[in-house]
Amino acid sequence: MELDAKLWLKKKVMRQNSLFSDVDDLRLDYLIGNAQTKLLNQGDFLYHKGAEANDTFCIIIFGKMKIVGANGQELAIVKSSEILGEIGIIGLYNKRTADVVAVEPTSILEWTFGDIKDKAPYLLPKLKQAALRKLSATRKA
Repeated sequence: MELDAKLWLKKKVMRQNSLFSDVDDLRLDYLIGNAQTKLLNQGDFLYHKGAEANDTFCIIIFGKMKIVGANGQELAIVKSSEILGEIGIIGLYNKRTADVVAVEPTSILEWTFGDIKDKAPYLLPKLKQAALRKLSATRKA
């Protein structure tokens, strides 16, 4: 029963993001089963600015994270259903563009670009669009 509730929550959260909104249940189950679940405590870093991107991106299932710029300025707070790391994996940059730190206990699902390319290529155009939108918004800020 608990496993069903966790799977239901992950699907619900993923569907709130446009990247996954039209993915059917079978494919969502597959994506969830092939993701790495990570739990972060308040103050834990997910990504460090300038670090190798390592071809990973994630979605926040619960919790909040802050994106911190080079000068220590808080650029944004991201929460449940938002994706992170997509800029570093689509080929525009090989490095992380900001620090990402947990503001509170946070759970994420993380995938590698290779997994998506090989097993869920239908997500690639949307993933690239999401990264370009985020880059555009960052440049305007």
